[in-house]
Amino acid sequence: MNVLKILYRCYTIEFYRLNAMFFLIIVGLTGGFMSGREHMALALSIISTPFMTIIPMVVWIYYGIKIYTFNQQISRARETRFIHDLSLLPIPTQLVVALTITLAQFMPAIAYGNFLILMAIGNKVFSSALSMTASLLLILGCLTFFLYNSIQVSHHEQKTSFVKRWIDERFQKPFVQFFVEWIVRQQPGMVVISKIFSCMLLLGVCQLYKFDEYDYRLLAMGSLLAFGSSLALVYQFVLFENHTFSFLRNLPLTLFQRMFHFIAAMTILNLPELMLLTRSFPDQLSLSRLPELLLFILSLLMLSYSLLLKRNIRFESFSGIIFISVMVLFLLILSGVPLLLLAIPALILSCYQYSKNFYGFEVSPEVLPEE
Repeated sequence: MNVLKILYRCYTIEFYRLNAMFFLIIVGLTGGFMSGREHMALALSIISTPFMTIIPMVVWIYYGIKIYTFNQQISRARETRFIHDLSLLPIPTQLVVALTITLAQFMPAIAYGNFLILMAIGNKVFSSALSMTASLLLILGCLTFFLYNSIQVSHHEQKTSFVKRWIDERFQKPFVQFFVEWIVRQQPGMVVISKIFSCMLLLGVCQLYKFDEYDYRLLAMGSLLAFGSSLALVYQFVLFENHTFSFLRNLPLTLFQRMFHFIAAMTILNLPELMLLTRSFPDQLSLSRLPELLLFILSLLMLSYSLLLKRNIRFESFSGIIFISVMVLFLLILSGVPLLLLAIPALILSCYQYSKNFYGFEVSPEVLPEE
């Protein structure tokens, strides 16, 4: 099918080309430091219990977010507006095309997932095989639906519903609500997928404390990975504040007030994770670890926000830097470095960079997504 060949070049080949460095890093970390026997031992430990299968699921969800973000950018690019003409094709044809594209993009996760599933079946751990199969199918189904939906959504006139008009006429929007409402409307898939990813990871990590003795490092590493997905929202906040709704920069607000609004917006968007973390906090750990962990999470968000104001960077490059940074922090936490020793310098650096770079920062057209 000629249509499939064209879309394969636009989505699949371009996706692997732009993420070549990401795959090289993964291959280097897994193939360069682990032997075949170690890979088998790791796979056996993953399939040992359904709780351990959360580890590959988290990686698959993160990979799915990368695919979703890329596909949305391609669908909105000016050069690929012809893609929306596919909405004239029969719906079954559109679904088959979308499934074929996402299947090719998601193939690395499916290949490793099949390896784990076959090992689980061979070792008669059917619950682990079922959970991994269900997660792969669910992620693939979501990616297919979002791609199909992005093909349908073209430059149609947007109409405001009666309910929204009624609310807007009678209630004044808080300042913080501007970004929260905008990101939920513009990037609903990214928000939903990142929330599912974070909550599943945090819930799985907290449940592990019920079956064995762990120290605070397990929860710290899990929180690092969970809230690391929220850094994509930080990137969108910078674009919103400095380009989409740049009027905000002209308001008579102090830097402290602006940072407070950023923290408040991030808190609202991360309420599911924060509530789950506080309600499911392991009994084995001292409650004094909770504010230490929250301070560490806050430092990650603030440091990312302030450093994004230092220079313009495309989202693909930003996600690669975040991936490497998270891995470095992961190793530091695993080595026993206290969270306060990581959080306090990050907070100091973020305040310094924010006060230094905010007023001189301008968004470059090269980093803006295509409309």
